[in-house]
Amino acid sequence: MSGWRPAIRIARREARRAKGRAALVLALIALPVTALAFTAAAYDTFTLHPAEQADRMMGTGQAVLSWSATTPVQQRPDQLTPYTTGTPGPAPRPSAERLLAFLPPGSRAIPQATGEQAVRTPAGAGTLATLALDYTDPLAQGILRQLSGRAPVSAGEVALTPAAAARTGARVGDIVTSADGHDTMRVVGTVEQPGDLASATIVRRSAEQRGSLTWLVATPAPLSWDAVKNLNTHGITAVSRQVLATPPSPADRYPDVLENDDGPPAGAFALIAGLAMLEIVLLAGPAFAVGARRRRRDLGLVSAAGGTPAHIRRIVLADGLVLGGLAAGTGAVLGILLAALSRAPLETFLDRRAGAFRIYPVAQATVVGLAVLTGVLAALVPAWIAARQDVVAALRGRRGITRSRRRWLVLGSTLTAAGAAGTITGAVGNDLIIVLAGVIAVELGLVLCTPILVGLVARLAHWMPPAMRIALRDTARNRTAAAPAISAVMAVVIGSLAVSVILSAESASGEGNSLSEPGDVSLYASGEGPAKQAIPPDVITALRSSMPVREVHEVRLPTCPGGQCLVSVQTPVAQACPYFHPENRSSQPSADEQRAARADPRCTGVGGKYSYFGGSAVGLRGSRSFTADDAVVFVVVDDDDTAVAAVAHVPTEDGNQAATALRAGAIVVSDARYIDAGRVTLAVAPQNGPVDHTVTAPAFALPHRPHAPVAMLTATTATALGLGTIPFTVAATTSRMPTPDEQDRLQARLGQEFEVRVDRGTQQDGQPLTILAIVAGVVTLAAAALATGLAAADGRADLATLAALGASPRMRRALSLSQAGVIAGLGSILGTLAGLGTAIAVLITLNQATADAWPVQQPLPIIVPWLNIGTALVVVPLIAMLGAGLLTRSRLPIER
Repeated sequence: MSGWRPAIRIARREARRAKGRAALVLALIALPVTALAFTAAAYDTFTLHPAEQADRMMGTGQAVLSWSATTPVQQRPDQLTPYTTGTPGPAPRPSAERLLAFLPPGSRAIPQATGEQAVRTPAGAGTLATLALDYTDPLAQGILRQLSGRAPVSAGEVALTPAAAARTGARVGDIVTSADGHDTMRVVGTVEQPGDLASATIVRRSAEQRGSLTWLVATPAPLSWDAVKNLNTHGITAVSRQVLATPPSPADRYPDVLENDDGPPAGAFALIAGLAMLEIVLLAGPAFAVGARRRRRDLGLVSAAGGTPAHIRRIVLADGLVLGGLAAGTGAVLGILLAALSRAPLETFLDRRAGAFRIYPVAQATVVGLAVLTGVLAALVPAWIAARQDVVAALRGRRGITRSRRRWLVLGSTLTAAGAAGTITGAVGNDLIIVLAGVIAVELGLVLCTPILVGLVARLAHWMPPAMRIALRDTARNRTAAAPAISAVMAVVIGSLAVSVILSAESASGEGNSLSEPGDVSLYASGEGPAKQAIPPDVITALRSSMPVREVHEVRLPTCPGGQCLVSVQTPVAQACPYFHPENRSSQPSADEQRAARADPRCTGVGGKYSYFGGSAVGLRGSRSFTADDAVVFVVVDDDDTAVAAVAHVPTEDGNQAATALRAGAIVVSDARYIDAGRVTLAVAPQNGPVDHTVTAPAFALPHRPHAPVAMLTATTATALGLGTIPFTVAATTSRMPTPDEQDRLQARLGQEFEVRVDRGTQQDGQPLTILAIVAGVVTLAAAALATGLAAADGRADLATLAALGASPRMRRALSLSQAGVIAGLGSILGTLAGLGTAIAVLITLNQATADAWPVQQPLPIIVPWLNIGTALVVVPLIAMLGAGLLTRSRLPIER
């Protein structure tokens, strides 16, 4: 017998003869293959191709344009955001004729405008987004999708998205009324925005000259990148269909416009693929090990008939090749079918429509190839063990070991230590490939150490009940069966828990850049500048009675007594960041300057974007002024002990010290860099003008910095400095997140003279983590059930022996339950520890990638997902034990 052909024939016959074991092996390998195939197909389906992306942005046109300035601008090829190289000119309100003058002859353009409108809702009044677009024009085809009814054809008709219909309670034929009652709109249809299914939008026909205005443009020929850059010289930004399909080279792009890589690093895919491959090996390894032990007599007969160890290895490896190939094909087909069937639920969950259904052929072929390879690798160790077995012992049926060789402990410990060192090195050096190698080494080291750990745990059997005592001692005696099963559970827990920690970090990233906290309520009165009215006491009363309010404080802005002007805290020259140039936003510091700025304490927080009071001001720290784009907020507050703590969300002790300083006439600042010799300098300037004069005042720096830069003073201090104040907002803290209905009721009660805003943060509802916890629990439970099932099948003779000795069915069930608990429990504990370590290493690596960048980016925090840990440590072992106890047969046949 030579070659692979006889071995493969034997493997096929063995699979047909041992259908149950073959099915378990197929399930163990096909389970992760199905998950990977599903992920690849879903990713390719939901990743829009350039043509699909263009259809949603510009319909059937060649480009979408925005005219935001009268001075030259720069842009990214795929975004309409303008980057100015100097002080921007006034934003124009161009006509189609003026715009078409810059385009090739024969071009056509239609406008679309976005904005907001307050309307009446069943609970009161709310603000919805608006889109003004004649989407019946062929040029707009693809931007909206009609669900019911028809498109608006007159000024008094609108179409609603499903979310807007639910918010207003209106159906086709109903009337939607503006919050002030002056505008009534008849709903003639419902539409959806494929890119944002959750958007609550009112769609009109005509694009009025208000809100954000863009143009869909059809040109005789595709718009090239050179044509886009020519439009930039006139203050026009454009996203072209041709440019999306064939992006310009880095040399052709604007060198001063920072372009971040929005996709995950390539090393992340290598990490996922490597962990999946190792998981398949550890999942399928126990199955092949059990199969080799069940066939050890047959393999012994082959050896007795003259078979060499190479023949034995080839026969067992053929099992991996045959079953791995069959499982790979089955898993890939199931994954693709599952992706096709779950397309609609995924669209609902992700709130966006997918592109054309695609299966990502390259990734599918890679997954199938890896699955076949890992099937062979999973059979490698059982093949090596089977080839070294004693022929006489195999023919007699003797099995089991009572101790582990010390060299395996030494090798496992060495691998674990080396893998941990490699993981740390890769994390610090920002190399996910090294992290992957280190994680694999750690897992393999733990696998080699598992038999030793089983033996150590078995020493606890003396204090255990009979069933658990037998289970622990049997697990220690049959370590070749138990250790792979424990390793299989450990591998699944590592993967699921690592992904859970990373997703938890991503969901929490971006938080902490707002002066407000989620749940805070802000009230704004109508009017601008000096004409802005103060918020009367009855409005405060309505706020307290409608919202779960804790504290309410009025916030004002400092200004000039005779008219509106800008007052800001001026950073001392010696403390100013030398690398920030607010007059030239598109200019980015060099790599060396960014590293220097990050290390310079004067640049801490400079250039970061912050949000204030429900998002009313989004600031870029580092400028002298308080505008929509550039803000270090300077506000006027009361001098009571709770005002500063409530407005800036600092500890109570800081608030008390700040209140004392405010009463003494000092200005409270969030950063000591603003203070020079105990005083701060205030720059006073007219609107959009240079600094007119400066004023100095004593200052106090908060001991703990708030989440966003802020400066505060009292109205009395402002008067003493020759300044006036104007109303700005009323800030309220709450005991919980207000509901949309509560917000609508308060808005309706206050009318259109006031605006209610609720800071809802990043609006992470935990649903992704909950779903991941369920999926991870199911996968872990399936792996634990299959692994413990294989171990139970391998120990069936022991149960039969117990029955022959008079053990009751209850005892046999308790023994099976205890065996499942030992395997699932040890695997979950080891997997939890290794999974947390893996996730922390990945997060450190991802954070290290931006460690030298400036402005400083928000690092990914390390958050422990207790729900997922509880699922792995408690729920999965308990369900595995319960299942083993319920499924253990009461009567077993007597086996030799």
